[in-house]
Amino acid sequence: MKRTTLRRNGLRYARSLSGAHVFARQRVLLAWLLLCSLWGVAWAGDEVTETLAEVTVNGPSGAVLRVDGQEMGVLPLLDALRLPAGPHRFRLERGSQRAESDVLQLPGGRQAELNLTFSGRSLVAVLSITPAVLLWMTPEPDATTRRIWLQALSQAAKQEHAVLLSEERQTELRQKSAGLAGCIEAGRCARALFREGELAYVLVLQAKTSPLRLQLLDVRTRDIGADLRADCSRCSVAQQVAQAAKLVRQALGQIAMRARGQLSVTSTPDGAQVRLDGRVLGQTPLAVEAFVGSRKLELERAGYSPLALDVEIEPGKTATLQPVLSRHGQGTQLADAGGSRGRPLWRIVTGATLIGAGALLVGFGGSALAVNGTCQDLQGDPLTCSPYYQTTGVGSGLLAGGLSLAIGGAVLIALPPRRTAPTTQP
Repeated sequence: MKRTTLRRNGLRYARSLSGAHVFARQRVLLAWLLLCSLWGVAWAGDEVTETLAEVTVNGPSGAVLRVDGQEMGVLPLLDALRLPAGPHRFRLERGSQRAESDVLQLPGGRQAELNLTFSGRSLVAVLSITPAVLLWMTPEPDATTRRIWLQALSQAAKQEHAVLLSEERQTELRQKSAGLAGCIEAGRCARALFREGELAYVLVLQAKTSPLRLQLLDVRTRDIGADLRADCSRCSVAQQVAQAAKLVRQALGQIAMRARGQLSVTSTPDGAQVRLDGRVLGQTPLAVEAFVGSRKLELERAGYSPLALDVEIEPGKTATLQPVLSRHGQGTQLADAGGSRGRPLWRIVTGATLIGAGALLVGFGGSALAVNGTCQDLQGDPLTCSPYYQTTGVGSGLLAGGLSLAIGGAVLIALPPRRTAPTTQP
């Protein structure tokens, strides 16, 4: 009887344990499904962002704009339109004038400028992809003041065929790019700031300082493409805004004219931090786009001596650097990067050959001078001997030529190795 009771109690305990394990597995499964759902929502949110296009519409003032039959407002619009990527039709209505464009394909995740013009009963639409600009103000003003600046600078950017993003889009990009603040404020730009084609420039405005300062950060090079100042110490807010708008036009004009090349840095060992004119661009091996000109390159790696190089970046070409870092206390070797190489083998071989040939000619010249004026017939009477050897010219020539060859060979070997400049490849 006791044995039967024990078995029943054991079976109940085993069933309770089994039920607990099943319940635990169900909780784990539910948690996993919840995480997957949250991840799917976040992924879907990103996809929605990527499939939107931001369009600045220009057209006749006072005309009503419709997109796919839906009224969007009266031109000029204060903000850019955010439309789903894909085909759209644009229609303008002003008085008795009504015209519709052909189907236009809007690119996802990009900024575009659309110029609409009446032409009789038709509508001429010109769609172009424009550089997108993000505004970064230090210190950050309140929302009302920022909107005033944003409207004024947006009009200035539009005059240079660029688009200052809407406040909503700017907030999204600032949240997505965690390294943007470090790149702007400390020059730590070791990784790409945004996705390819998402943004062209970051407009860094210091409005509270004197003089007023505006910098234009180029996203592709992660470098400052324009740095302008204006004395506005006694300016009102309206005057400050107007002065900043003028600087925006100047900066966008300057950066559009700056030529670009490529910089490729491969160090031995790799993993060295690369600075270009003081800005951190990443670690070797590194290949980035860069503005042309004479640039200062610095390499740093723990346990190795820091290295500073001058590099010339040419338009449309790649400046290739392959430095060999040295440990602390050792010399530095460079390959194809302005460093010293050992004497090439061809110089040593050629120099030795010239020295040998010169010594041979010196021997012949000395022999010729030694027999000069002696009788050619060694068995004849020296008093009546004729003819005599006349080898002064030949001997002197051989002697001079041999000495020249020997000296040239010695100089060729003795010359120090030349320093090589960075190589450029088209």
